[in-house]
Parts: sequence; C-alpha cells; structure tokens
Amino acid sequence: MVKQLNRLSADIAAENPDMIHFQQVLNKWIRSQTGSRLVAFLLISRECNTCFCQVCGDELLKEIINCGDASVLYGLFPKNGSSRTNDESEEEIILPPVYTPDAAPFFVDIKSLNETFRAKLHTIAESVEGSDGKLPKDSLSATIILLQARCGFVAGLLMVHQNERTKDIERHAIAPHLHMIGTLLSIVANVEEQKRLARQSQIFLSMAQNVFSSLRKSFFFEHRILAI
Repeated sequence: MVKQLNRLSADIAAENPDMIHFQQVLNKWIRSQTGSRLVAFLLISRECNTCFCQVCGDELLKEIINCGDASVLYGLFPKNGSSRTNDESEEEIILPPVYTPDAAPFFVDIKSLNETFRAKLHTIAESVEGSDGKLPKDSLSATIILLQARCGFVAGLLMVHQNERTKDIERHAIAPHLHMIGTLLSIVANVEEQKRLARQSQIFLSMAQNVFSSLRKSFFFEHRILAI
C-alpha cells in the first residue's frame, strides 16, 4: 500500500507540474477516495499575504476568491504559533506552528468559524454547485483540514461533505493521505514560485539591458558631438 501511494505521488507530481492542473487532478482523486460532495484547496500567497481559492473540484474559478489574509488559516492551528510585536499596541501576529511530521490531523468544522470566513467558503461551494445562492449557509456541512510541509508550506483542504452523517467517514478516509497531499502541494508550489522568480529575473534583466543600451547610445552620441 505504501509503495502504491509513493508511486502515485511521483506520478501525480511528474505529470502535473502546473499548480492549477495539479489541484484539479488532486481534487478529483480526493473526492474519489472520500466520497465528498466537493473539494477545494485554500492556498497562501506569501507575496500578498492572502488566503485564496482558485480551483474548486475540477473547475478553474472565473475569479479567485480571496478569503482574507493568511491569518485566517494560521489562526486555525493551536495557539502555540502566535507571537506579539514589540510596539505599544502589542498587536498579535498569527503564525503557524513549527512543522511536526507525526502531528495528528487537525480538522476544523466550518460551523466554528466566524461569519465572514464561512461566507467565503459558502461562495466557493456555490461557485460550482450552481445553486445561485439558494444553499443556506447554516446547512453546509464542511471541514477545513490544515496541511503543512517541512519547508514551511501551509494550506487548507476544504471538504464539503454529503451530509453530517458522512462527515466522520470522509475525514477518516482522507486522514492517511494528508502527509502525502501536503508534501506534493509544497513541491508543486515551489516549482511555481521558481517559475515566477525566473520570469521576474528575466524582466529585470531585460530592463537592465535596455537601460544599458540607452546609456551606451547616449555616450556615443555625446562623444560624436564632442568630436565635432
């Protein structure tokens, strides 16, 4: 079984290096394993300090759904990851805990979340349900499962259950795979980040070359004028 999971991990990572496509494939696989009604990932953008969702099930959302800043996810961890600033207001900075490979799965029932966050999750569910706002927020049975990887990667797995009766069954079905899922997501996210940095470096290099070319032309132009 372990060998099969390792082979599956390698195959998925190799065949789906793009984060969007990877989420679509992984969402479909998780749903097949758990029987969940809907699956989506809540990702963290370190660059913008936001928690967002861009893929729900196997569909790319028309617009990215911003769930708030990163603390909406970090704050779901046990509170030993918090620290305070040194300013007079002592504003709390929410941080995720240190990664522990043998940590037990951490499930968060969305009914325990604040109304603003629940509304965002409801929007994610509706984005592919086609319910046009008819799905009552209070009736949505769903769980956020917190994911971590050794490199510091943090994400949330949103599972919308068939109903309250199947919630524990679906959670139990996904629990053995959470470490693999977190690791795979972190690998693909790192590849995406390297691509972004490479594109950014190429832009800066092009800008530097243009500036150098302009300075060079200006130098030769001034040199010719002085020669005259």
